[in-house]
Amino acid sequence: MKVGGGARRRDAGHGSGPAASNGSPHGRAGQVLMRTVCLQRIVGMGWSLLMGWLPMAVAQPATPVAHFFGSLERTVVASGAPVVMEVEGYLLVTSPDDVAAMTAAFEQATLDGPADGITVVRREDRPVRRMTLADGPEVAVFSTRFILRTERTGRLDVPPFAVRFGGRVYRVMVPALQVYELDPGFFSVRQAVVPVQVQARDATTGRRLHRIGTAFLAAPDALVTGYHVVMDAERVEVTLPDGRTQRLDRAWAVDPIRDVVVLYVNPKLTRAANMQPLSMAPLPPDPARTPSEEEVVFTYGWPGGFQRSTAGLQYDGVGLTEVERLWVSANPVRPGDSGGPLLDRRGEVLGIVTAGTVLSGHRDVLREEVCIASDPRPALRQRLLGSRPRLLEDFFADPALRALPHVLALQLSNALFIGRRAGSDVRARLARFEEAVARWQAPDPGLHFMEGAIHQLLGTADEAVAAYEAALDVYDDYFPATYMLARHHLDTGHYRRAERLFRRTRQHPPYARLAAFGEAQALIRQLRYEEAIPLLEEVLRYDPAFGPALYDLARCRLALGQLPEVWVLQARLFDVNPRWARRLRQMLHIPALQPVRLLEWPRVPLWAYLPHLP
Repeated sequence: MKVGGGARRRDAGHGSGPAASNGSPHGRAGQVLMRTVCLQRIVGMGWSLLMGWLPMAVAQPATPVAHFFGSLERTVVASGAPVVMEVEGYLLVTSPDDVAAMTAAFEQATLDGPADGITVVRREDRPVRRMTLADGPEVAVFSTRFILRTERTGRLDVPPFAVRFGGRVYRVMVPALQVYELDPGFFSVRQAVVPVQVQARDATTGRRLHRIGTAFLAAPDALVTGYHVVMDAERVEVTLPDGRTQRLDRAWAVDPIRDVVVLYVNPKLTRAANMQPLSMAPLPPDPARTPSEEEVVFTYGWPGGFQRSTAGLQYDGVGLTEVERLWVSANPVRPGDSGGPLLDRRGEVLGIVTAGTVLSGHRDVLREEVCIASDPRPALRQRLLGSRPRLLEDFFADPALRALPHVLALQLSNALFIGRRAGSDVRARLARFEEAVARWQAPDPGLHFMEGAIHQLLGTADEAVAAYEAALDVYDDYFPATYMLARHHLDTGHYRRAERLFRRTRQHPPYARLAAFGEAQALIRQLRYEEAIPLLEEVLRYDPAFGPALYDLARCRLALGQLPEVWVLQARLFDVNPRWARRLRQMLHIPALQPVRLLEWPRVPLWAYLPHLP
């Protein structure tokens, strides 16, 4: 198979950013660096004019060049369930005997080491594939898959797949498995979780808005959902398990600070639908205390109108505030999961899902899932105070509630979401929100972060940076703000600052790989290719099909003169992301686009520049 064609789009310089020019030490260093780079690019362009028509020569490597990639179908799995482990190897073919030798080595390779709690059910080898890169060498592709079965709960380390070839051992590592076992009562949860359909209208434009979400039964007459799901709703409907659709227009409590609403539902309807309320899980007295990372938590929701559950690790010691109780986990929640329950293995409610990452369909985004859940218990306690449920529209019309910064932030976010990013209305809403944040009774890093995110959407970068820094002043471990500041400094040419902030973000598991990739980009822009390579390899151990990391790794190898490794990575890219492969091929054939290194200039004695002394 011959792959690779002429790419028509010029490489705009993946990961490049303007040099800083604000007079800071980092900015001046960036200018010197970029001037030197520009000089070398000019030389490269001249060289391409003279030599660009020649085919690129491939030096025969002294030792075999091979790269291996391993992946698991999933890393959180129920006890006894099968798990698929994929291994793929790419070998640069330099002689007719290479393929036969690697085929024998690959077939003899095994999982090397003790597999406590893991059984190999079977192995499925695939035929060897050969691909010839355009104007390049031949690469052979080897692949196999293992069907594994787990035999106990807890963390299970999968032994590496060890290939002995060419005088060395290639060990293919995959992430650890986290195995759980559900209590029998968990399976009754689905009857208590229902879809929510909302119709609302934008107050300024009159545009009709449709939202979907999830609610769960916390008492025979109480359904819990998210405030942002039903905010300013004209009509709220739920579909009960018996198929009946019921309109809900009253609520026991509304808590925008925690993003919770407790809706009133006729208990006769829930009993007729055979719905049983979910129990609240007991909580430790310290809001900052969370279970260990080894604990698996679950969600139930209705994304896209279909019920589904997710499983993910709850992160150990990761918080977003020192005051409010929040849960941060790796559950892959999607639009429509908002308002659903976060559950333990017994099916008891820990929190209510309020936010999460949206990564489906984005191949160029690293899939590091984050789910955030807040505490519905304060709102549920209001139901027990003896008051009667009130109309939702009365809650929404309450001036005190509408003045809350949390409400103003959601309203402003909705305005931006439907495309209104200019005009006096958005500016007025933003001013009210910023005033409310400044007056808020207790410092809240989340409010400052939302302020920064809104300014970033509006393109007011300086105000966004100030808001992110304010979030960190309130809570130093608010890692989303640290990450966004690092991205800002990366984009504005402050590479040293970006490097430090990315390294700091890596200490927080939810963003560890995102930050590793960001730090690698900052190092590449400083021409520190050797230091970037281990970070990119760390990212690829987590997601071996992540095209941008494969591309950047190839750039580093090319800058270090390791062309055979680049060919192998190009073959991998053609398998997992052809767009990035074509971009790499274009860079290989246009020297002016290739990464450069600071050259060692001839040394001249300093005294040659000093005035002659008498």
